[in-house]
Amino acid sequence: MHLLQLQSQAFIDLTRRLLTNLGISVEVYKESLRKISELNLLRVLS
Repeated sequence: MHLLQLQSQAFIDLTRRLLTNLGISVEVYKESLRKISELNLLRVLS
């Protein structure tokens, strides 16, 4: 589980850098992260 968390954090960091480089607003980024989190929760619970 810990390895999965590290991989997820690395993915989030990479995504944040890519979005910043593309000039995407923080609000859009936060909304996207919220949706990803919801999907992960649904996947874990199912």
